[in-house]
Amino acid sequence: MRGRTEFAVILLALFICCKPTASSFAQGLGDVVSPKGQLPLREAPPDAFTGVKGDSIGTVEPNKGYRIIDQKNISTIFGGERWLRLEDTTSAQKGWIYSGPSNSKEQNVISCVTSKC
Repeated sequence: MRGRTEFAVILLALFICCKPTASSFAQGLGDVVSPKGQLPLREAPPDAFTGVKGDSIGTVEPNKGYRIIDQKNISTIFGGERWLRLEDTTSAQKGWIYSGPSNSKEQNVISCVTSKC
């Protein structure tokens, strides 16, 4: 029993001290970004408890602009995932994409400020 308690305390400490924040990313709400490759567009990001993702509702394409209208960091056993809710700047279609690990500055999107979208 003691071993489980120690393990739980260690996991809790790691979660508290190492949880990333959205402010550590170059892109923020309202920014226009473009995916680095073709990515599935989903109705919802994964549920934090079950990990079940929303249904696929389309695809985002590279070299097209998408406005960030929301973002979430989903905690997982392996660290976390950053999800972005995007709106297509031409069709107004909205949905969620997996942007990358929460603890990494390397993401699946690039800013349209530094690159032509």
